[in-house]
Amino acid sequence: MSNQALSLLMQREVGIEAILHYTCRDRNVLGIQSDLLGAAATGIHNLICITGDPPKMGNYPDATAVSMSIPLDWSISVRNLNRGLDLGGNPIGVGTGFVIGVGANPGLPNLDEEIKRFESRSRPARSMSSPSLFSISACWRIS
Repeated sequence: MSNQALSLLMQREVGIEAILHYTCRDRNVLGIQSDLLGAAATGIHNLICITGDPPKMGNYPDATAVSMSIPLDWSISVRNLNRGLDLGGNPIGVGTGFVIGVGANPGLPNLDEEIKRFESRSRPARSMSSPSLFSISACWRIS
């Protein structure tokens, strides 16, 4: 089941506002735009924008990645959707109204690079999410 469908079911069946965990990995620009406009149209307004892990890290090691995607700071593109512009900068009428969150992984080996990427992604964001940390040393690295 897609994250978007699960978010919609949670909102409708349980009555809580969901946060859509959305990855741009393995989607092209048209697919991303279609998904996000659909999410907004169905009442999903909270969004965590992340790049996503390479397909080989999941349960399907033979899966290949989609090569066309938008930049790592694609949360800025989502901000443009909020302003009524599509991912190509063309007017679409009323904006989407997403509350934008981004992800960061303080457990990565190159923390300096992850911090730079986070700073770029976080400009339009109102929240941040990270994977669980299971190492005390990883926590101290970010303090």
